[in-house]
Amino acid sequence: MTIEKLPGSRRRQLHTIISRETIKPSFATPSHLRTYNLSPIDKLARHTYMPVIIFYPNNGNSSLSVHDKVQEMKKSLSQSLTRYYPFAGRLHTPTTPYVDCNDEGVVFVETKNQSQLETFQLYISEQDESVEQLFADDLCWDNSPRSTSLVGVQVNHFACGGIVVGLSMSHIIGDICTVTSFLSHWASVARYGSTYHKEVINKGYINRVMKKFLFTNTKLSDLKNKVNGLAPAASTRVEALTSLLYKTAVAAATIKSEDVAQRSYWCSSLCGFPFNKADFGWGKPMGVSFPIRSQERIGFLLSDAADGDGIEVQVNLEKEDMEIFENDKEMLSFCQIMQI
Repeated sequence: MTIEKLPGSRRRQLHTIISRETIKPSFATPSHLRTYNLSPIDKLARHTYMPVIIFYPNNGNSSLSVHDKVQEMKKSLSQSLTRYYPFAGRLHTPTTPYVDCNDEGVVFVETKNQSQLETFQLYISEQDESVEQLFADDLCWDNSPRSTSLVGVQVNHFACGGIVVGLSMSHIIGDICTVTSFLSHWASVARYGSTYHKEVINKGYINRVMKKFLFTNTKLSDLKNKVNGLAPAASTRVEALTSLLYKTAVAAATIKSEDVAQRSYWCSSLCGFPFNKADFGWGKPMGVSFPIRSQERIGFLLSDAADGDGIEVQVNLEKEDMEIFENDKEMLSFCQIMQI
């Protein structure tokens, strides 16, 4: 392990940096995967970093020492980067249209703080510039002049034995759903010890299902009127429908007593796009489908009904959640389940 003291800062220093290391994938990325081309949307994103702070109290739930915890985090991170290999690559210039998946690795910094974690949580705020010190190489929001890493990890140790993990990811290579997926996979590998463990392989994938629901224009009008009667500002039909979908999905997950805060639902609307009017000379299509791999994400895809009467919603959820979702009385009062 390379131990390196970082340059000082003019800001109020909250931590003492213990070490700095670069974590590389446990297996080299194959040559045919060395170039990760960015999509047009990716190219529009600024090269800023999405920061996440995770607080872990010293509650005695683990028999591992502080040193062993960090070593396990490094080992599992290395294993996870084999799957998420672009995260260990580099973007050579701000305008480079691809990530060079060269396995240069992810920066991993350890620090120590003499305060108590509970006191620190009360003292610090998201607006305080010192919060940036929780992240490796200042990879928080704006580019860091000291690092070219696309992902940064900093483990901050507190006097009470608590730990704060600062994880940051470049918006170029993903969004908040990507961060959530990566964090969940990394934690699972650390918890079960292997990327091949059945709990890691199956986690969030094998039990996901997809179903379609039709909301007619009449029902959408009723829903919109109901939402507008409760909201301070008028909502569009897509906004009213989206609020119902989110509310029903979260309620379904809550019934299973899950940590809903760990869930990340995506929602995309293709309403208004004239896919159903693509007439090549032999008539308009009888329907349009958008193949979305249901095992990759949970959420909703909205599109206009083929006959123009309403909105079709493709819903991807965990199997147990779907069983509750599709039987929700309020939602069923506004829609019908479509046969796929």
